[in-house]
Amino acid sequence: MKSDDEQIEVSRDAAYEQLYHEMRRHRDYQIVVSGWYATLALGVVAGLVGISKMNIELPSSLAWVFAVLVTLAGFGVCYVVWYSHDRYEALRDFTDKNAEPEWKRQLPMPERRVKPHHVLIVINLMLTLAIVVVLVMVTQTMVWTFFVSVFLLLLGYFLGKRLRSWSR
Repeated sequence: MKSDDEQIEVSRDAAYEQLYHEMRRHRDYQIVVSGWYATLALGVVAGLVGISKMNIELPSSLAWVFAVLVTLAGFGVCYVVWYSHDRYEALRDFTDKNAEPEWKRQLPMPERRVKPHHVLIVINLMLTLAIVVVLVMVTQTMVWTFFVSVFLLLLGYFLGKRLRSWSR
């Protein structure tokens, strides 16, 4: 039986392969979560439009609860995309410094200000806003004044935070 102090040798190729698979998992996770949210968001919008076409009125308390849930889900998805991207970047940096072959480190990498996860976050935020707007149109309540202002404040906060990190 081996003790905890003994180290097991792992080949550089095996470590690189595992790091690569982990990075791929984080990238895929961003797309999968955004895809599921987009599917649910479109289903919700279709349901709300269907309710409005059948002339069914939603109580305003239900509209408030629904708007809160949609907003929380939208920001939750954006957080998951952001977190997954940060984990991917950390793994990418570690891999570049410790596991990449020397020749690959010398290849020039273009620096992009807007990256794919930024696009996913903006799309998810716009879907969230669209659902709240459709909800307002269907229920004709004043729910939108509160949620649109909260939405815009949070959007401004996230974009401001990200813009500050881009300028470094």
